[in-house]
Amino acid sequence: MNFYLKSPYGSLYLDNLERCLKTRVSFFMHRQQNADCTSFPQLKNEVTKNFDCLVMGSSYDIVGHFMLRLLTIYSSEMKDFLIQSEIDLFKSRLDEEIVPSQFIQSCRITSRHIDNILGIWNTEQSSETLGSNEENVVHRQNIIGKTNQKILYKRLKHQDLFQMYLLTLRLFCKSLRVPQVVQHFLQCCNDKCASYHITVPFQTCLNLVSKRKIHLIKGKAKIFCCNWKEALVEIFEYFFLHHILELRSNAFTNNYIQDDLRMIHLFKEIKLSYIMFRSADSFSDNEQSVKILKFDQVDKESVNFSPCIANVHKILRTIHRLKHNDRFYFSLFLKNIGMTLNESILFWKAEYSQVSCCSSVCSHSWQKNERKYIYGIRHLYGLEGSRKRYSPPDCQTIQSNMHVSNLDHSCPFLYPNDDALIQSLSPKVATDPNKMDAVLNFRQNHTPLESCRFYMSLLTEREGVPGFESPTGYYFGMKSLTLAGNEPLLRGERGGGFT
Repeated sequence: MNFYLKSPYGSLYLDNLERCLKTRVSFFMHRQQNADCTSFPQLKNEVTKNFDCLVMGSSYDIVGHFMLRLLTIYSSEMKDFLIQSEIDLFKSRLDEEIVPSQFIQSCRITSRHIDNILGIWNTEQSSETLGSNEENVVHRQNIIGKTNQKILYKRLKHQDLFQMYLLTLRLFCKSLRVPQVVQHFLQCCNDKCASYHITVPFQTCLNLVSKRKIHLIKGKAKIFCCNWKEALVEIFEYFFLHHILELRSNAFTNNYIQDDLRMIHLFKEIKLSYIMFRSADSFSDNEQSVKILKFDQVDKESVNFSPCIANVHKILRTIHRLKHNDRFYFSLFLKNIGMTLNESILFWKAEYSQVSCCSSVCSHSWQKNERKYIYGIRHLYGLEGSRKRYSPPDCQTIQSNMHVSNLDHSCPFLYPNDDALIQSLSPKVATDPNKMDAVLNFRQNHTPLESCRFYMSLLTEREGVPGFESPTGYYFGMKSLTLAGNEPLLRGERGGGFT
């Protein structure tokens, strides 16, 4: 249980700092995509190899959280997503199986941080510590003595809301340091349990007040142990939003983000990844999708196709036929970027209803083989046959199949002939001698995937393009740059202000 009240200190290599933030945001995006997966540890291990950046209370975990606060200021469009994701992460950690001794230790650390903020010393001997009387920790008894409550409330009258939340959290931490209470809270407490309770100012648990889950007595809220997790989540949310507001109102923070090019490039890269994720999510093939790729929009969207896919599309539009494997992979690609079953049928019907050129290797037509084609399309969408969910190949698979001579669906950056590569690229690059020379020189010393990313940067005339490892990733990377529009990626170029 970490509330991140104390900022990290010391030195950290830039690559480790980037890894902390990227891992955290990547985890949040993957977690949203797999919202039906309720096992936090399993999901954590599946989506990232950098699990050390997500271990609660670790140095990397703390650095990642505080960097995320800065990121919420940098991009308002990511703000709501990041805040909600951070709150959900805190909830998930409370629901994990935690060793009581570790939980008690985290409460001790949080109490110490609160005491440092409030300027309280020698807390172990203070009048607000739990009494040694066993009656204070038995069932159906308040674990904070009445005399100690009066002392606390008298102090709260003269504190602002932030300090009120701090003292409320301090009460929780001191209560949850009692082994018997922690054991019950972590392992035995249920939704209707009232074995223990804590009395706090009602202002610090307004969500519980609105849901009528607490007892109000003269402005004080009695919270039973069955609602402690929800109360802790509300406290965490308050502190998180409070610290973000403090950062946003701090002129030094704004100047720091604008002036530090390292942070600008890091935040720029993460924002582009998020835009690509959001674009992919909005184009996902599901019942709630609001952005569906229509069959007559493929030509318009082809400017965002990777060179290997663009080559297949060019062949299809020229001879109106494709080889079987090319048609299979191209259909999967279109499905993956948002084309529904009905739109896919209309798309292939429009192409295969046309007369094929003499050079076409396919003699079939829609008129003669309509049932066969419809069955094949439904099979790709998992509605016929084995009902398998097919996925389009990634770049590595495409490159490993280059030896298959009957595939037009291949990586142009592996072509031994420069002329063949030039013909596969966009005229915007292919007709520019400087850009084309840069591509040819770059691919001599780099992998095909790196060359393709370099080609994207030349095509879009932007640095730091989103990373991708498949034609689908390339497409959504191009879409993300389109969504970003003409907005400068270096925020300092704006001369102030954030979006």
